Amino acid sequence: MTEADTLYLVDGSGFIFRAFHALPPLTTKAGVPSGAVYGFTNMLIKLEVDYRPAYLAVIFDGKTPSFRDALYSEYKANRDGPPEELVPQFAGVRRVVEAFGVSMMESENCEADDLIAAIAKQARARGLRVAIVSSDKDLMQLVSDDCVLIDTMKDPPKVYDTAGVVEKFGVEPAQLGDLLALMGDSVDNVPGVPGVGPKTASALISHFGSLDALLSRLDEVGAMKGLRGAASVAAKLTAHVEEARLSRRLVALDAEVAVPLSLDAMKRHEPDMARVETILREMEFHRLIDRLKAQRGGRAEAAPLAAPVESGASDRAAEPAI
Repeated sequence: MTEADTLYLVDGSGFIFRAFHALPPLTTKAGVPSGAVYGFTNMLIKLEVDYRPAYLAVIFDGKTPSFRDALYSEYKANRDGPPEELVPQFAGVRRVVEAFGVSMMESENCEADDLIAAIAKQARARGLRVAIVSSDKDLMQLVSDDCVLIDTMKDPPKVYDTAGVVEKFGVEPAQLGDLLALMGDSVDNVPGVPGVGPKTASALISHFGSLDALLSRLDEVGAMKGLRGAASVAAKLTAHVEEARLSRRLVALDAEVAVPLSLDAMKRHEPDMARVETILREMEFHRLIDRLKAQRGGRAEAAPLAAPVESGASDRAAEPAI
């Protein structure tokens, strides 16, 4: 997707956490944590090189609870706060995004997923195609003929179109929320139906078409041919109907939340290269500086990208697939 009418939306909050956990505990010589900032900066550079986006925005979670917390007090209750060494890196990521000339957004009482859904809806209504940069399966609900998800945590990056979602989950993107409601999610503490995993959930939604249809025809589940342990599955569903309905509301994306910026404001701007280089030097990302200079004619050949290492380490870590 390299057309000038494509909007790239980066799941900023999700990517920061994934970059942090994908890398070893990186620091500058002064002991400043830097791994998440490095991973995020590397991802932005790769986006620029691989896709040359005409529209680009980075989306973050809002700082206050979303509607899901009101629906279910235990939502994300099993999550600890961000690691101490990650906290100062959020500001570093924002500095990098701003210096690169990329729009960034968040909205109160709103998770990044919902804001991405709302922006994607507006963009598609205007005739733009959408590419979501994330590894979050919840966002695959948005995949369609004019919207893909690019998982840059894969090497090479994995692009999910409708066929890719079907291959991964066995259901269409429009049915994915129903499947996720049955499976639940231990990370977000979405209850789902205990004992119903991805294969069983896929078989059920494929057979009945939707969660509502399944729950209205539970008497048919026990006799389903090819469903392993059909009688047991039917009993589990019957005992956890309310959990399934609640989970469906928790995994649904709210595409009606307010979008802080116009689509025109998401047009890609030229980076402030002096500022970018200053920030990268502060963080000791020297190879990223070499890469940027090479792209802009500053050097004939770029040094290969590789992750910086913890102060005092003797061997440079291998570059992660981000």
